[in-house]
Amino acid sequence: MTDFVDFVTLLAAMDTRSLQAIIGTIDQMPRIVPALQAWIEHAARWEYDRRNGFHYPLQGPMAAIPP
Repeated sequence: MTDFVDFVTLLAAMDTRSLQAIIGTIDQMPRIVPALQAWIEHAARWEYDRRNGFHYPLQGPMAAIPP
């Protein structure tokens, strides 16, 4: 099975308030699954920053997992 979700498209479809809510929520959550939470925060901040003219690469989820 090779299902792929285009997270860039999903992030672009979200309104700014929702992105800010994700960022704020992740910051306050206990670190139950820290790598996943770090990547979700990165992705939301990436989209928020992109909308504000700051461009840098979106890292894939595996980048959040320590070796």
